Amino acid sequence: MGPLREQLARAVERSRLEALERQPKDGFSSSYEDAPTIVFTTRGRVTGLPREKWWLPFAPDGDVLYLIEAQGHRADWVRNVVAHPAVELHGAPLLARIVDDPEEIARARQVCGARFARRGLLVADLVERGLVVAFEAAP
Repeated sequence: MGPLREQLARAVERSRLEALERQPKDGFSSSYEDAPTIVFTTRGRVTGLPREKWWLPFAPDGDVLYLIEAQGHRADWVRNVVAHPAVELHGAPLLARIVDDPEEIARARQVCGARFARRGLLVADLVERGLVVAFEAAP
């Protein structure tokens, strides 16, 4: 095999491996991969009353569901989960947390970006700059 063919073979393999890295891991959240939106409920930070929210910019990854919020910490639902991390996702109890680990943020942005691309959504700016929130089962 000539040098050009070897380069091309390496590039194809690298592209295949990168595509695999963007695929979500299997876990409880996998069932949401094909859902166009999710519906979750937070508790109001002042009233404690349930607040239902539908959400589009999300991606499942194993036992975690990542959500991206354009308004960051200013969003009411984010302020609610900071005050009361217990949320319900379609009736299932979960805990919400703001993701602050740089590696996990990068992974969340990767799987969200890949999911949005598969669904034909053009939200690159949101993926790059939005606040990452994780929903997962209580420990």
